[in-house]
Amino acid sequence: AHKPESAHADNAVEALYSGAWKEEEANSSEGLDPLGIERKIRGVQKKLRRVQQIEEQAANGAALDSGQQALRSSKGALQQSLQALLQQWAVLEPQLIEQQAKRMLAIADSECAVCLDEYSADQPAIRTSCCGYHFHKQCLLQCIQSKQHCPICFSDESACKVVEQRVRSAA
Repeated sequence: AHKPESAHADNAVEALYSGAWKEEEANSSEGLDPLGIERKIRGVQKKLRRVQQIEEQAANGAALDSGQQALRSSKGALQQSLQALLQQWAVLEPQLIEQQAKRMLAIADSECAVCLDEYSADQPAIRTSCCGYHFHKQCLLQCIQSKQHCPICFSDESACKVVEQRVRSAA
């Protein structure tokens, strides 16, 4: 007996795993969210790994349910989606690197987010890998030691890494 719910579920699974992205999103770098693209890339890669597991199960003679069959049949669309996302990332990456370099240069003229003192050659700025805020190294280390998390974004101390930044010399 065929259940209408299962047909609806099959269509929903197929739609969920189709990974079809709008063509205009793939061809435009304006308004693209780098974190969103990165999440989508990881999501599609995860689905492709799952497809690989399903294919291995099928090769070993395991019966596949309708959801697994739908995901397996969406492999081509997933691969195309991954290619489109990687092309978007290739356009964005140089822009992100340039923006990061400008932010790092601006740090030398800023003040510590903890003590609000300006940076100097004796007390240069560093920034965190978790949120990108900048601090005096000693200020950040004291906060992390006492609170076990970043003072700005509250990331766990294991995720809050220090990125060194040198103060530019006036030459």
